[in-house]
Amino acid sequence: MGRRKSSTSRGGEDLSSLFDLSTATIAEQLAAMLETESRPQYHIDDYLSPSTASTNTSRRSTTKRKQKRCTPESRSQIVKWLHDVADYLALPRESVSIAMSLTDRFMSVPSRRAEKALTDVTGYQLVAVSSLFIAAKNDSIHCLVDANTFVNASHGSYTAREIVDMESAILQSVEWRVCGTTSRAVAGHAIALLNKIVHRRAMSTCSSARLSARAIARKGAKKQIQTVVDFTRLQVELSVGDYELCVAHKPSTLAVASVLNSIELLDLDGSDVRSFSRTLEKLVGLDINSGDVESARHELHRVFDAQSESVMERSSRRRSLYSEVSDQSISLGDATPLPTKSRYVAPSPCAVNMNNLKTPLDLDSLLRSYAKS
Repeated sequence: MGRRKSSTSRGGEDLSSLFDLSTATIAEQLAAMLETESRPQYHIDDYLSPSTASTNTSRRSTTKRKQKRCTPESRSQIVKWLHDVADYLALPRESVSIAMSLTDRFMSVPSRRAEKALTDVTGYQLVAVSSLFIAAKNDSIHCLVDANTFVNASHGSYTAREIVDMESAILQSVEWRVCGTTSRAVAGHAIALLNKIVHRRAMSTCSSARLSARAIARKGAKKQIQTVVDFTRLQVELSVGDYELCVAHKPSTLAVASVLNSIELLDLDGSDVRSFSRTLEKLVGLDINSGDVESARHELHRVFDAQSESVMERSSRRRSLYSEVSDQSISLGDATPLPTKSRYVAPSPCAVNMNNLKTPLDLDSLLRSYAKS
């Protein structure tokens, strides 16, 4: 296989093609995602709550070996590990969101495999790895990824047969409904609508000005939108790793809350915000002023303060890994081992440190780091 080029841009996948769509098309796609997430097949139960876990595992009080139960904290660590794997394999960041959506939905349906994964964090990680395998194959660029690639990525923690068997179990459990709604996808479409509003206002303020003034206005609007994209994606990535957020809120709620937090950070023109609110409510029935959205915004602030430092560290490492991958030829067919020159190291699921203290990241520092990248 020839060299693979990363399809990612500065903050992740490029949204330019989405921004080029008409308002009607964006609204149509957004409405379809909202309709999908409302279906009962995509509902996520609070499967890690103490009461649920004790009920599901009461019959398995004894085990042949010491096992570590899955907790919201261990789930968060596994999500971070999945992001590292996705970065190294140059998979879209959206793949991890899809993988965890599959994982949560699989765990919400009672079964012996899901029950076993609750009692052993390594079993839960197998579900997550297999879900990422499904998400990778669902992407047209990475459809040739095979199970052995993930065997190597997990440092041999699981066999190819275990991954393939779990893949089959997951697909049957979710009834082959792989393409669920994710916060990242909804946020992208919401920002695409905001982009049209901001650019239209920027152009209207200098309709009779010289071309140079219009170019400056256009550049300023583009910079504002890019910052909204960057900060929204950061919040969405954090939300994927936070179990409480995923269980308590729909993907669309987390997406809108992330966008609104980003808009507030930039202090956008008030007329733009009002127009954005009216547009979402009129086109797809989304109320950005609802109590659920407000609650999600506060929760995202909490999660950001607690975890932002580790995300920025991974963001820096990700840019380096993208550069590495673009310069390498990786054969997926015969599962060539991961190149040794990479700094990528997959953490052992049973040895993750849950007590690492995170220092909240100053928002000004965040914006300066984006401006330099």
